[in-house]
Amino acid sequence: MIEELLYLALLIITAKLLGEITSRLKQPSLLGYVLAGVLLGPSVLAVYNMTENLKFFMEIGIILLFFLVGFEEIDLPGLFSVMRRKLFLAVVFSFVAPLLIAYSFFTWLGFQHYQALAVSTVVNISSLGVVAKALLDLGRLRHPMGLEIFSAVAILEFVGLIIASIMIQMAVHADASPWELAWIPVKIAVFFVAVSLLGVKVFPALLRMVRRHLKVREITFGLLFGLLLLIVYLAELSGLHGAFGALLVGMALAPLSKEVHYEIAARMHGIAHGVFIPVFFAGIGLLFDLSFIHLPALTAAGFILLVSLVRFCCASASAKALKLTAPLAFGAGMMAKGAVDLALMTSLYHLKIVPKELLSLYIFSVLSIIVAFPAILKISFRKLPPLETEDAREAVMPVYARIALSRIKAREVMRTDVAYVSSTLTVGEFLRSHLDVTRRIYFAVDPYGKLLGVVSLKKISKLPRDLWETTLLTNVIKEDFVKVYPDEDLYSVTEKIVLADTPAVPVVDPVSEKILGTISRYEIVRLLVRKPS
Repeated sequence: MIEELLYLALLIITAKLLGEITSRLKQPSLLGYVLAGVLLGPSVLAVYNMTENLKFFMEIGIILLFFLVGFEEIDLPGLFSVMRRKLFLAVVFSFVAPLLIAYSFFTWLGFQHYQALAVSTVVNISSLGVVAKALLDLGRLRHPMGLEIFSAVAILEFVGLIIASIMIQMAVHADASPWELAWIPVKIAVFFVAVSLLGVKVFPALLRMVRRHLKVREITFGLLFGLLLLIVYLAELSGLHGAFGALLVGMALAPLSKEVHYEIAARMHGIAHGVFIPVFFAGIGLLFDLSFIHLPALTAAGFILLVSLVRFCCASASAKALKLTAPLAFGAGMMAKGAVDLALMTSLYHLKIVPKELLSLYIFSVLSIIVAFPAILKISFRKLPPLETEDAREAVMPVYARIALSRIKAREVMRTDVAYVSSTLTVGEFLRSHLDVTRRIYFAVDPYGKLLGVVSLKKISKLPRDLWETTLLTNVIKEDFVKVYPDEDLYSVTEKIVLADTPAVPVVDPVSEKILGTISRYEIVRLLVRKPS
């Protein structure tokens, strides 16, 4: 047990360090996490092997991963609004055509009917997180075609996850009767409705009661995490895979109020991305070996083509047939691979549906696509025709703002021409020398530059004029103001602005508390809507 703690610590530290390195290289951090497992696993250093304790950590990791996917990436109202348009038809063809080709390939390899359907579905799922990061790094996320690709991948990820959940359950219960197999999608729908009612009716009331009567530190997060594990347990008892139970819980809780949504996301991100999700992907790296080099050349080549070129060709052809603006860029976007499909393929391996050789080949293929994807997308955008801003509005979904803003730091967009004044001024001096009708908010600082609060024009308006020359600004400032730090992501900044109902927030140094700049609502909106060049 003591040695296991040492190896687990080494795995976490290596995963986080390599995740940092890959992030600095403009690659997803999950690439670094998987490489950490490959490095420490039997393929390279042979320091650590898969153990039962690690499998338990990985189970928690996949539960949190799928919960956050459902909670943050799947926007059902936005998906339904897009489904009325030709973009949805292009996505359907982009999914169905390679699915049929993959099904034929896997049945040729000897997979049973439902096993072939399950593996084919997983292979054809795209990664919304990877495509969002690549578009953002290329400066194309706010371009109309970037929005179109983003929305298409969001639809594909959602459709793929729902179909995969059904197909995997059918593959596990392949010997069941036709009636029992037909009951699986019904069971998933019933489970989702039940969890949705829990999320809409029960959880908000429970949260209010906890806040009002219970004072134990982090009790809200503890209860939420416990409820998540309980619902996943009930999902497993009902015959559903625990990961899909977590996905449905996330989808059910997603419509909660902005305040509750922000609180849940902030708490979950700390434990999920801090420990369990890195361990999960590092564990996938531990499973990797070079056994796939012994596969028949035709099998290996066909598998790699299914994961990459087949999907690109089918998506491009569908976009061209439906007269979308940039078929090649659309096809390239559909190639994005990442966390969700990698997690599902690992689950298929643990369920003994996929052999070790194919899992290792899939890990190799996905990591290769992740590395090459930004360059492929960049090339596809090179000869992109000009689009009108209105063309992008069909593709915009609310989840886009969340993912786009979460990848921008406050220091990258803050304005440094801050309207701040010394708290030692009198109200009269402030009104004569600093008041500007074009500014709506002023910040008061002490003689050392430390931010003290926001000048309240409302308090000044209530102050008698004969007291203006004797009253210091320290008496008319609001000290309960919202502030953010330079390394906070812009999505959390947006949540704070909305919840505080303020036009702007100050960005302060985390050590000295000196004001560095401001971020306003206007600047955030301008970031999200950019006319194409």
